Amino acid sequence: MDFLFDDAIYSIIVTPTSLTLNNSEEIMLRLKINIEATLQAFRDFLFVSKYGNTAWINRQLITSATMVSQNYVSLPQFYANTTVFITGATGFVGKCIVEKLLRSCPEIERIYVLVRDKKNQSAEERLQVLLQEKLFDRIRQNPNMEEVFRKVVAINGDITLNGLGLSLEETSILKSSVSIVFHAAANVKFNARLEELLKSNTEGTKNLIEWSKELEKLKAFVYVSTAFSNCERREIGEEVYPIDVDPHLAIKLFSGLRADVVDSIAVKLTGEKKIHYALTKHLAEILVQEARTDIPVCIVRPTIVTGAEREPFSGWIDNFNGPGGLVMGICKEIVRCCYTNERGTLDVVPIDHVVNLTLAAGYKLGSGSADKNDLKGYNCSSTKHPMVVTTLCQTVVESCGETPFNEIFWYPSIVFVRSRLAFKTLNFLLHYLPALFLDCLSILTLKKRKVSLLRTYKKIRAVAAPLEFMQRTYFAFETSNTVNLFKNLSEVDQEDFNFDIQGVDMRSYVKNCVYGYRCYTCKEKDEDLPAARKNFIRYRRIYYSCLYSLVSGGVIFSLLTCFHLKKMIINQCLYYGLVTS
Repeated sequence: MDFLFDDAIYSIIVTPTSLTLNNSEEIMLRLKINIEATLQAFRDFLFVSKYGNTAWINRQLITSATMVSQNYVSLPQFYANTTVFITGATGFVGKCIVEKLLRSCPEIERIYVLVRDKKNQSAEERLQVLLQEKLFDRIRQNPNMEEVFRKVVAINGDITLNGLGLSLEETSILKSSVSIVFHAAANVKFNARLEELLKSNTEGTKNLIEWSKELEKLKAFVYVSTAFSNCERREIGEEVYPIDVDPHLAIKLFSGLRADVVDSIAVKLTGEKKIHYALTKHLAEILVQEARTDIPVCIVRPTIVTGAEREPFSGWIDNFNGPGGLVMGICKEIVRCCYTNERGTLDVVPIDHVVNLTLAAGYKLGSGSADKNDLKGYNCSSTKHPMVVTTLCQTVVESCGETPFNEIFWYPSIVFVRSRLAFKTLNFLLHYLPALFLDCLSILTLKKRKVSLLRTYKKIRAVAAPLEFMQRTYFAFETSNTVNLFKNLSEVDQEDFNFDIQGVDMRSYVKNCVYGYRCYTCKEKDEDLPAARKNFIRYRRIYYSCLYSLVSGGVIFSLLTCFHLKKMIINQCLYYGLVTS
């Protein structure tokens, strides 16, 4: 224990005599430090006397951690006085990034969002429509709401164009001010043509990277990809995997080809990936990897992004992407059978977790605590906390009784099928045939529906096809970078920017998402819930009445058949003299 005092005595005796002091203030500072060191050594001596040497070592580690935490820069502090550039701000992930920055990083300087003119709406008009969405209701509670919203500036541009289609004046302003780039723009339509996906996802990323190289203050370029960009693999790490297709050649090749030629080579080009979307995102990752020597880059890879766990509202979602079509179909009793197996899982992650991870990744890269030449990938996955498809569907059915939709076609129920042939048969009998009948009936009765049921089923099948591949194939995603990033945040940041998927109660989360689809996507009001519940109970009574009638009828028919068959056999035996009466 003598060593505890040796260091303190050395600091008092040796340090002052080994320095040339120019003023009294420095002498007083040194003396203060030495006195504090002596007092700390004495406290350590008392600590060791009571708990032993091992405890002293643990205490030193805790003290070091405390000293480091004093220099810790929180996420809101990092983004304070910072100018951010976001692509895909009108999309699901992009708009949530904008909302989170405005709400949780109030000192942010400016948020530039790249928006295209569309459908007789200017970029500024589209931004104003976006800011009026319910997503931003919590920000509207801020008394300085107008000042907060003024921080968001629309820039008319397009990532598929060289230089993003920006004017020289806009480029000059952005070049001298932007320090963080979040690239969340993407074409997420799985059934889109390959050349369209390449144009948006791959060439768009290339154009943005080239543009970002001119930014004078760039600290971080964060690319939001997908965890299924490597879906030909079963174990997927957080690195960028090589691919036989050169992204630069692919962009040039498909830019001038006819549609029939593209279709003829698309299958071979996609290979084991099976999904064109995954291929184009993988090629974009290669481009980001190539840029790591020029600009600081990292990649965030979410799996299937669904409704919010907590922020901005529990269950918030505004689209039917991913499993949304399946959930919506079950709730409205449009979907009655599901092609899956007992082990099929869906790797779903809440949108607020994806957004928080994206902001934390930009913080990690931009704060200089990450090696800029080492491309970091962050998989956002529930692979260690998966949702079984059968459990998901059953939970959705349960939720329908608690928060039923206003319009339902029947009492919600679901049949799980493992055989593809059986699924195709049931899909035709339970889906397409009733849809065709009801569509024809609506035409004959002159009560035309707003949306054709047959067309709705085709849309659901287009979305469900990739999901079937994902849930029937087991993927093991490595998440060590993501876990370590979360652990290195302070407790306050962990609470405010949570992306710990292990803490999510999946059953409660699914129920909240069902409510979210009803409230935020379908825009059905809570005032209509009592009437919706009455309607649900009515359908349930009819359903079980029909079910009991069918079961009872089947039992009676079976008994009568057995009785008749027995009587017939006895009569035949009497006729041939095999038995006596």
